[in-house]
Amino acid sequence: MVTTLLLCVNVLLFFSCSRPPFDTADNGIEGKAAYPVGTNGRRNVEREPARSQPDQGTFAPSPAAGPEDRPLMPAGMVNAFRYCPRLAYLQWVQGEWADSADTVQGRHVHRRVDRAGGALPAPADVDGQVKLHARSVTLSSPRLGLITRTDLIESEGESVVPVDYKRGKRPHVERGAYEPELVQLCVQGLILREHGYVCDEGVLYFAASRERVRVAFDDELIHTTRQAVDGLRAVAAAA
Repeated sequence: MVTTLLLCVNVLLFFSCSRPPFDTADNGIEGKAAYPVGTNGRRNVEREPARSQPDQGTFAPSPAAGPEDRPLMPAGMVNAFRYCPRLAYLQWVQGEWADSADTVQGRHVHRRVDRAGGALPAPADVDGQVKLHARSVTLSSPRLGLITRTDLIESEGESVVPVDYKRGKRPHVERGAYEPELVQLCVQGLILREHGYVCDEGVLYFAASRERVRVAFDDELIHTTRQAVDGLRAVAAAA
């Protein structure tokens, strides 16, 4: 019975995958050292693992855990699910992932922001008097069941702005980036809000073209992001 259910899930996910022109490197497949879950499946991913360096980044305290006893889902897996549910299933549930030329190049792009630097102050101390540049900050939210390592957090007045580095060039599309990247960035914004920060937008930095794309965390994007999170959890639960 269990074998039949898993086979059905794999078949459904295979046919649900689309192939948009997506930079797979930064969903945890390229620049972020993937999120390998190992032989124990999703239970092994309780934190976002180190990339290619021993530096674990600047950690900020997490909000108190809620009643849910569930593994923390990395932002990169939400990205992967929005790109291709089957890909996310194979990585998050089955633990299937292998390095590639793209992942190596992505780690090279991230080499600077992967080195922790600067401190992330408490929300009340973000007052616009001092410009914030905190690199490689890991934050989690047990209530949301999410975890992320943000490449760079900047400040604008009393607000904080997560900056996510991408390997390729900026795509010339309506919102300046494809939906998987937008969703991944929005996860970072939601987690920052959960910690008490004012966070209304983020930035995608495309290394190849050296361009920044500002992304507003509007109701539509937040709804899309929450749908992706719920969808991935449903797939994992079915397994």
